[in-house]
Amino acid sequence: MQNLIEVAKRACKAAGRALVDCRHDQTIESFEHDLKSSADVVADNVIKEILEETGIEVLSEEGSTKSLHQPLWIVDPLDGTVNYVKGNPLNCVSIAYWEGDVIIFGVIYDFSSDEIYVGGKDFPTSCNGKLVTVSTCSRLSEAIVTTGFPNGSSYSEESLLQYVNKVRSCRKVRLLGSAALSLAWLSRSWVDCYMEEGIYLWDVAAGLALVEGAGGQFSIDNIDDRSLRVNVRAVATGQLLSGIEASSKV
Repeated sequence: MQNLIEVAKRACKAAGRALVDCRHDQTIESFEHDLKSSADVVADNVIKEILEETGIEVLSEEGSTKSLHQPLWIVDPLDGTVNYVKGNPLNCVSIAYWEGDVIIFGVIYDFSSDEIYVGGKDFPTSCNGKLVTVSTCSRLSEAIVTTGFPNGSSYSEESLLQYVNKVRSCRKVRLLGSAALSLAWLSRSWVDCYMEEGIYLWDVAAGLALVEGAGGQFSIDNIDDRSLRVNVRAVATGQLLSGIEASSKV
């Protein structure tokens, strides 16, 4: 497994270098609540070329849907594309290894700060080789929660009120614009929990592995094999998960 981790790290760093190089030479496609950059495709090609040597199928934001019931690389070549296009440094490369319907490990490369995170259930999470852990926060009223509105979200009044009910008990709410980086920050105790509904699996797979490797917990539900959208909650402590569940019912 260590060999696979090293391949994923190499792929992340190569993609990160490519993204730095093409930041000022990209074409941009605009949508109602999103942007798409040619840099996504460049990074995706770099990653796939390296991962090919493992013989393991790749599920990527930029590629076709694969069956989840097989060993897979789950790749987001550029998480936080809108931030990237605007010159905001909150973006990253994300690669997870999935086997037996379980996220085995994840690698996230924050290329703007040159920080690479590695971790999983059986792999203590590290950032640039230094072990990190989640916070000890156990009260929702003291927690900093990260969340977001994924592409395709409903912005109806009812949907927004449901969102407010879930987060109003927290001390602070942060929207970084990158689910993967939000989870990486959770793994190193910079924030205390993360929740998002209808987020794509490739946005969160690697980050969830980091949280687990750092001593946190997560839950995934409503996984859709066709759209690959999921509802996710990740927390530093079990008490926070209970608090979120309770607040969602208010």
